Amino acid sequence: MSQRLFKIINNYTKNNEYTFSELKEYIDNQIMIDNPKAKTIATRYSLTKNFLRNNYPSISEKQLKLIKPADEVTNGIIQNDLEIKSNKKNIKFDKGLINNILQYKNTDDIYELAIYLQFISGRRADEIKDKIYKIRVGKDNKLKMQLSKKNEKSKNKYYNVELVKNTISPKQFKDAINKVRANFMHIQSTDYIKRLNRRIKKLVRNDLTSHNLRGLYATYMFNTQNEDNQNINGFISKILNHDSDNSSLNYSNYIYTDANADNADNVDNADNADNADNADNADNAEDEK
Repeated sequence: MSQRLFKIINNYTKNNEYTFSELKEYIDNQIMIDNPKAKTIATRYSLTKNFLRNNYPSISEKQLKLIKPADEVTNGIIQNDLEIKSNKKNIKFDKGLINNILQYKNTDDIYELAIYLQFISGRRADEIKDKIYKIRVGKDNKLKMQLSKKNEKSKNKYYNVELVKNTISPKQFKDAINKVRANFMHIQSTDYIKRLNRRIKKLVRNDLTSHNLRGLYATYMFNTQNEDNQNINGFISKILNHDSDNSSLNYSNYIYTDANADNADNVDNADNADNADNADNADNAEDEK
């Protein structure tokens, strides 16, 4: 494809008068003409940039920097690479780590807020940062978002987003997201993720990245908010809005070590509630006598 692309570019420049903007638009269209995958897109842009540098000396380095994939393409590649690396090892975490993240609820630090929002929602880093992923809070107080990594047919669809309980409301989440986006609107997604990952390693744990926040969320939710007792594949696929149940297998290496303690607390709370109800019923029966 690369050699054929170079010939197409040469033919265009030989047979047309053009500005750099027109050439760039033509190159963008030719690179995307057969709906290539993300890594193919990135490779084509890289090869094309080198071809232009070597054969078109009138094009400046500043202009060459504009010969690149859209941010969402580059970001998708970074996220996939992080997922592959994350899936190579077991990731154990406990309630202490969760509480460490949850303490950022009322922070004034914008990176701490971004970490908090990403964990309690299980969204990807680009979905938190980029305004192209629109958010709605319905009359039923349900939170819905447009999501990345969706096909052309589904990219404008709004998906349900379930927040970790006892954190913030959907309206507060939307307002906080807008605050984060306003602060990072002039930063490219790739730079944002790099900066965010450095802060996560410093603030949360040095072996974790932004993608791991999504895995922590999914596993924590499965162990604490799985009220219908779903199996792990079905539950995680639902809350992460996966198109396939098999996608949840990518999170099978996350282990919440305090799961049994939390479950025991839940049982105790349920027992206490039942005992309180029984006591009230007994008192009512005695009064009726």
